[in-house]
Amino acid sequence: MRQGVIRTVLIVLFWAELVLVLYGVTIGIELQREILSITNINSGWLHVVAFLVMALTAFLIWDRTFLIVAALVLLAVLIEAAQLVIHGRTASVLDGVASSAGIVFGSVYWLLYRRLWPSAGDPNVYGDGGGQTPAITSPRDTE
Repeated sequence: MRQGVIRTVLIVLFWAELVLVLYGVTIGIELQREILSITNINSGWLHVVAFLVMALTAFLIWDRTFLIVAALVLLAVLIEAAQLVIHGRTASVLDGVASSAGIVFGSVYWLLYRRLWPSAGDPNVYGDGGGQTPAITSPRDTE
């Protein structure tokens, strides 16, 4: 039961992160500026942190590292491409690189974490709560 609740919270958190990123891209430029002024960081680091957190949250939910990385990099590229047509926004290759760097940092951290603590990446931890059937299977589960 507890693992099911944790998984649900993580899924809600992931979707909230995604909505915030998309909101910031489209109409939330003021929110983005406010975050930058409060934290006193440049926008590149905001991209790194946003995508790092989103990647780590996704890795905790789904056991599909490559697909998560591919999907998030595609999202970063699409976000920058969309800014070409959004009034008041400009696309930046550096922002796309910063977003991708956040995904890479999150991936490296996740892979090292799973290497050092193999059971930490087990989908049974956040699966159905019973531990008998993994929420998502991977080749590692069949070995």
